[in-house]
Amino acid sequence: MIKTYGIFRYYDNSGIIYSQIRTAFPVKNALQYDVKENWKLYKEFYAISPILRPIPTGMKLVRVEISESFPYNIKNVEYIYDPYIIKMGTFFITYNQPTPNTIPLYLYNINNNIIPSFDKTNDLMLEISPIYVMTKDSVKSDSVLFTCVNKKCIPDINLGNVWGYDKNSRAKTINLCINECDQLSDTHKVNNILDNIYYEEQKIHKEKINKTIGIFIKFLIIFKIILLICLCIIIVKFIPE
Repeated sequence: MIKTYGIFRYYDNSGIIYSQIRTAFPVKNALQYDVKENWKLYKEFYAISPILRPIPTGMKLVRVEISESFPYNIKNVEYIYDPYIIKMGTFFITYNQPTPNTIPLYLYNINNNIIPSFDKTNDLMLEISPIYVMTKDSVKSDSVLFTCVNKKCIPDINLGNVWGYDKNSRAKTINLCINECDQLSDTHKVNNILDNIYYEEQKIHKEKINKTIGIFIKFLIIFKIILLICLCIIIVKFIPE
């Protein structure tokens, strides 16, 4: 479910930079990209396959719109909220907020020409910029595992100082991490969601019963007090003067 993406650049004769983001695909135990001539690889990053569902907490489905005519550059980068809308482009799932073991990927808009870069400049950025991606430097490996921390799947690299991290938890694939993080539980124990709903209903039912018992006990105490007062009045009346 973790895929490699390449940021490519093309420099025309006037010095203008154009960019693309392409998905790598395996060919004979190596990764290759489908790009035209004269496009040079700028950087690579890791992101989650766009087919993964549900989309993990703290992440978004990203669409990179690439021009179908020369110079085949990036026209826009946007979040896709309806995955059933069919559009062309490069898609991936990544973090939309700062996350341990990720780095910001800035998306600059220079004359409607989108330039992804890991360098921060003063150029105009897209509204969604930056997005946060994993790289070989940030995760220290080609194989990324995750840990559920505060209901969010985080790349499991040196998380000892992250608030909410359980040092006894084990790193796992993104699929297993999502399964753990999506359980409605305040503990690290994986529970079935339907079981949690059942237990919550039982809890509410018990609270109603306890409330009813409490009201009955209060009524009983008041009744005993009234009865005691009545007995005292009767005894006083029948005591001979």
